[in-house]
Amino acid sequence: MNDRIPDEARDAIAAELEADTSEYRDNVPEGEWAKPNRGPSPLLTLRIPPETLEALQSLAAANGLPVSTLARGFILDGLAAHTGEDLRVALERLERDLAAVKARALAS
Repeated sequence: MNDRIPDEARDAIAAELEADTSEYRDNVPEGEWAKPNRGPSPLLTLRIPPETLEALQSLAAANGLPVSTLARGFILDGLAAHTGEDLRVALERLERDLAAVKARALAS
């Protein structure tokens, strides 16, 4: 299993965070972050070996992500590999995920 986030994704996240300035945040109207047109996601419970969970937790911590976000990304990547997801759809998903990470970073 590849335990690294691709350099392109890491660079995109870094560029997005660098572009985010206090001036930009001061000019953004207050609001509540929401997922439009989506209800609560169903819950999935998995049993995984302890060493797999430890590896997942370490990787999530190293990348500043919740374990569930990282695991969800891995599941989506695996599904995309089996469904022939095209680049456009993959980029849209990456942009959506990046927006979620940015919103969480700004909220903390």
